[in-house]
Amino acid sequence: MTKRKKKRRASPYLTARTGRIRKNFHRLREIFFVHNALPEIALQDVDLSIDLFGKKLKSAGKISSMVGGIPEAARINHNRARAAQSLGLAMGVGSQTVA
Repeated sequence: MTKRKKKRRASPYLTARTGRIRKNFHRLREIFFVHNALPEIALQDVDLSIDLFGKKLKSAGKISSMVGGIPEAARINHNRARAAQSLGLAMGVGSQTVA
């Protein structure tokens, strides 16, 4: 299978509009979190922001990574970039193998 075909096949999983669930999504049910409240800390006092390479980000999370090699790539990357900017997150650029 060519790289382009693989990317096209994976692209429905890159957009939230499809409503499809990945094959191994059910494995998330195996993860359990132990509730450990911190009543002495007010939510408004929590600061998740970081400085990364001279840029202030709202949190350490990032949107990863860019898509290339398929016609839908520009639209997908544009929407991801807009989301990253509005949320104050970093955005990965992928492997950069497709120019």
